Amino acid sequence: MRRVFGVFTPTPKQPETGRRADIAAPPTRQTWGNISTLQDHFDRHGRDFSSKSPDDYAAQAWQFLQRARVESLPMKLDDTDGTLRVFDPQTRALAAYNSAGRTKTFFKPESSSYWQRQPGRPVKPADLRFSPR
Repeated sequence: MRRVFGVFTPTPKQPETGRRADIAAPPTRQTWGNISTLQDHFDRHGRDFSSKSPDDYAAQAWQFLQRARVESLPMKLDDTDGTLRVFDPQTRALAAYNSAGRTKTFFKPESSSYWQRQPGRPVKPADLRFSPR
């Protein structure tokens, strides 16, 4: 597998989830920001991504950020708390990551204007201060 600028090169998406099956996520404790919230997030949003377990859901959230960086999906950085928000307009998936690049949430909002209402300034992957891999 090849890396370009610290991220893996893109591979075809699986249609139902947009996951990149060739990238194994690090352990959940390294990718999820507050492990005590993971079960609740999985219970509420895991079905959005056909997640099989909280660990699978956390891995998908991490993989989403990797794909977002490679594909330059829309991103917003909230300078007040360092939250990075990422959105895929095709799948409607949205995730938020803390300033260390660890997942805060991952879901598909029902409202079509949810992304536009989120705070933050547009950023590109090269602008990110952290290196979540």
